[in-house]
Formats: sequence, C-alpha cells, structure tokens
Amino acid sequence: MPNLRYLDLDHNRLAGPLPHTWSRLEQLEVLWLGGNDLIGFLPVNWKDLGQLRVLSLSRNRLHGLLPASWHALGRLESLRLSNNALVGGLPPQWSRLQRLEAIRLDGNGLSGTVPESWLNMDNLRILDLGRNAFTECLPAVW
Repeated sequence: MPNLRYLDLDHNRLAGPLPHTWSRLEQLEVLWLGGNDLIGFLPVNWKDLGQLRVLSLSRNRLHGLLPASWHALGRLESLRLSNNALVGGLPPQWSRLQRLEAIRLDGNGLSGTVPESWLNMDNLRILDLGRNAFTECLPAVW
C-alpha cells in the first residue's frame, strides 16, 4: 500500500510490537493505533514517515524511551502517546518539530524536566504531561 495516507485501527484487539517496516509507508499522513494491546519500543526508524501529521498510540503497553530521532517528523502536528509505560526524559531534539500543535504524554513514567529548547515550539498549543514523574517541570524562562 505505497499510497496509503490514512490508517485508523483504534480500539481493536491488535497485539504485539509496532512494525518497523511501516517506516516505508512514505505517504502516510494519519495513523491511529490507540486502545489496543501493542507492546515494545517506539520504532526509531519511524522518523522516515515524512508525511505524518497525526500519530496516536495512546492506551497501549508501549515502553522505553521517546526516540530523539523523531525530530525528523517535520510535518507532525499532533502526537498522542498517553497511557503507556514510556520512561526517561523529553528529547530536546523534538524542539525542531515546528508544526507540532499538541503533545499528549500523560499517564506514563516520564521524568526529568521540560527542555528549555521546547520554548522554540511556537505552534504548540497543548502539552499534557500529567501523571508522570517530572520534577521542576517548567523551565525558569517560561
């Protein structure tokens, strides 16, 4: 399906890891996979989904770190990773996601602080970091 642009598989009974090979869906703009039973890490090579505008992976059992390489998703407008088991800090590199309007990361095990570089995300309107383990969440310059 090289021309697939929209894929909605929300609230099914999908199980297993996210396919690394989906990075070849170069025309994909919208991907909804929330409310399934997906496990494993966020694929680093999904950075190649250059047309992606909306990515929803909320309410699964994904774990591990947020991939710094996803800063290459330059068209991304909405990212939903809520209610998984993601850990670690927020990648400073994500400040390059200049079209991003909404980031929902609530209900994970994320920690650390919000990188000051995120101040450069001029289009960001929604930043949901609730129910994590952040300390000193807001940069002093906000």
